[in-house]
Amino acid sequence: MDKHGDWVILEGFQPRWFRAGEEEALPLPPWLPSSVSLLDGHPVVTVFPFPMGKRGRRETRLLLAEERARYSRPETAKIQVNSALPVIRALAEGRDGRLYLLVRPKAGGLALDRLDLVQGVVSRVDITAESPGAVSMVAGADGLFLVPYNGKDKRWFVSWEALNDSDWRPLEGVDGLAPEVAAAKSRR
Repeated sequence: MDKHGDWVILEGFQPRWFRAGEEEALPLPPWLPSSVSLLDGHPVVTVFPFPMGKRGRRETRLLLAEERARYSRPETAKIQVNSALPVIRALAEGRDGRLYLLVRPKAGGLALDRLDLVQGVVSRVDITAESPGAVSMVAGADGLFLVPYNGKDKRWFVSWEALNDSDWRPLEGVDGLAPEVAAAKSRR
């Protein structure tokens, strides 16, 4: 969502763009889309180098091998598959200048982390929002909006006032957030 209230979502493999409440058609990307955003009011789609369309697994693997050969040189870079479990689900900058991260803690469920880079503090609050899949989080004038990528599941809103009144607990063991400032040298 941008500051004008326009949205772009990813439904399956199809990006969908809503301007002033009306959907504008977008073409199906030729590669596997992974995320969408708005940049200067226009949709931007991040893709994986997997061709879309009616191709068999063997043909897709051959095309991927061609892409690897074209875009990577073994001595300088290589393409790897990310097999890590996603922890950070979404990120947004709040109107207070702090970064808000929607995270999935080890215990399950969802939580919000708030990073204050000026003070070097990370705090967490559990939230009741649920999402089985990918989520987009947008910082609006009134609060944070959480919207599933498919655009069909329940949407969530958390006001800035509710966030400020929440019982944030500091996270231990997070170091190096605030830049260290050397003491000024005295001039004599």
